[in-house]
Amino acid sequence: MTEKETEKAIICLLNHFDEFRRQASENKTADFGKPCSKCELWKDCKGDWIPKIGSIAKNINKKISMVE
Repeated sequence: MTEKETEKAIICLLNHFDEFRRQASENKTADFGKPCSKCELWKDCKGDWIPKIGSIAKNINKKISMVE
């Protein structure tokens, strides 16, 4: 994965996590497609975000929890 692809994947991951956090704080059901509806990278991936996130998630060595 190139540096530019990694950067795009990180943007994607953060957009999805931020939206999930927002939805959870409002007690809404998670809508993981919502960030794609306003994403500046839509032309590149057309909503195929799972492979992007998966390609960088294996390199993240921290456990992330959305629950307190």
